[in-house]
Amino acid sequence: MSELIRYTKKIIVRTLLLPLRLFPISKKRILLINDLSYNYSDNLKYISEFLINNYLNEFEIIFSGKKESLSPNIPTIIKMVEYNSLKYFFYGMTANVLVTNSGGISYMPLRKKQFVINTWHGGGAYKKAGIHMYNDSYLFKKDLLLSANQTSIFLSTNQRFTEVI
Repeated sequence: MSELIRYTKKIIVRTLLLPLRLFPISKKRILLINDLSYNYSDNLKYISEFLINNYLNEFEIIFSGKKESLSPNIPTIIKMVEYNSLKYFFYGMTANVLVTNSGGISYMPLRKKQFVINTWHGGGAYKKAGIHMYNDSYLFKKDLLLSANQTSIFLSTNQRFTEVI
């Protein structure tokens, strides 16, 4: 039953967020989503630092997190938004590029012009993920596809990971 509630909740939120598609996509906006720890760490920290060091002031970098988990050493050039807040959804729906280390996009009805990169959060093919992690019920697969169908690139650490995931 919880799968039905979770999936239904996502469909309702996606429907409620549809009006945000009236706002144009900002070509220079990048939203970074650390969907597991919600703090400034992991691949997303290093991607943001690369962008700052090599493309200063060329992009609007937004990092989503939970206020209690956000690190005080986040560069001031990065705009912070609370994960799952209205601002989070607004920036997500208007970002040209979204970079995530796990997910966080299944609630958003993104447009085909938007580009989603999943950097993953581990290496190798030793971790279970998706249906291998929980179950292979019909609703759970549909739930996973909400995010998977919007992902443009899924980074892989090796050939075996590519085959498994």
